[in-house]
Amino acid sequence: MGWIDDNLVLISLIALAILVVVGLTLITVRSISLYRTVRGSTKTVDPHVAMLTQSIGQAEGRVAGITANQEELSATIERVSAQTQELGRLVSVASTAIAVLRSPIKYFGR
Repeated sequence: MGWIDDNLVLISLIALAILVVVGLTLITVRSISLYRTVRGSTKTVDPHVAMLTQSIGQAEGRVAGITANQEELSATIERVSAQTQELGRLVSVASTAIAVLRSPIKYFGR
């Protein structure tokens, strides 16, 4: 045991070096495995992501079309509302005119 007691620092250094090499080897092997798994998953997922992206683009186009149609519909509703108000005024004036034209009949009879 004399040699071990005399060279504890050297033994510790060798043990540490072995542990570091084993740790680095384990990290390297796990990193390669992780890289292969991620690459395989990416190849599997990419077509689905592309399809979803295309679907989202189509949906955005449809929403834009609906929004454009809604703006056109709002303009049409405003125009019809204005025409309805104008028609209401015309009916009011026409009913007043009819009342004026019928007033002599009310006083003189038929």
